[in-house]
Amino acid sequence: MSYLDYAAGAPLRPQARAAMLAAWEQVGNPSSAHAAGRAAAKLLEEARESLAADIGAHPAEIVFTSGGTEANNLALRGLTSGRIAVSAVEHPSLANAVGSLPNCESIPVGPDGRVAPAHLPNTALVCVQ
Repeated sequence: MSYLDYAAGAPLRPQARAAMLAAWEQVGNPSSAHAAGRAAAKLLEEARESLAADIGAHPAEIVFTSGGTEANNLALRGLTSGRIAVSAVEHPSLANAVGSLPNCESIPVGPDGRVAPAHLPNTALVCVQ
């Protein structure tokens, strides 16, 4: 079978499935001080360190979120200086920030879905899907 709809998900690799099943067998809140919590925190920190090593980052730079909307808001609201340009065709989690952040503005896209470079000077972050 050829699966070509990667917009919402992708087939799970066997290695990822095995790692997820092992993690799901653990119980415990990583913020708790009891033994189960400490074990969960250790697993979480190992994942953070592994991911950081894979992309050449420092573990403190890796932030886990519960999903795309939370991640988008964290990125936009975490940028405290500089202009943010959000294309007019963005996901609502980004488009809704335009009215609530003073340094955030919507920029048009052409009929081909592209943003004209003229809309990008002095821009710290550009959001284009």
